[in-house]
Amino acid sequence: KCLAEQRECHVVLSNYRKNGSHFWNDLYVSPVFNEYDELTNYVGIQTDITERVRAEFDLRESEARLSTIFATVKEGIVFSDEWGHFEVFNPEMENLTGYTMQEANASGDFTNLLYPNPADRQMALDRLKLLDRLGATCETETTIHTKNGESKIVLVVTSLVSYKGRKMFLSAYHD
Repeated sequence: KCLAEQRECHVVLSNYRKNGSHFWNDLYVSPVFNEYDELTNYVGIQTDITERVRAEFDLRESEARLSTIFATVKEGIVFSDEWGHFEVFNPEMENLTGYTMQEANASGDFTNLLYPNPADRQMALDRLKLLDRLGATCETETTIHTKNGESKIVLVVTSLVSYKGRKMFLSAYHD
């Protein structure tokens, strides 16, 4: 279509070499006009992007596997920053607490919902403060409160990790 319309074109193509091996290429084609505005030829630049396409595919596959794991594991899994913003709040965590990730993030401080008793909340926050170095892990049994007011005793394992240059908490909740 671009050639018929005599305009530039940029596409990614699945292609084959002369020897039959498959590769991906990024192709840019631009028309060249003479001084009379007549099309004289095209200039094309193609770049082999096979490795990039493979890396993108591998990343999508990895993300799909991780998503499947988070969705099917029978533990509540959360991944949050120092300010309590959740980037991961798996379905089992929603089942365990009754809250969605959107509700947890909108709460301002999810620990207020899980630990309505100020003393229990402070103990939970103090446990997080013990994680003073990357890779440190804390395991504790505690009582949380669900959205419907039910109390549940859970085992919580939390690790302090680095993600994109930020300190993050990765926690697993087991009822």
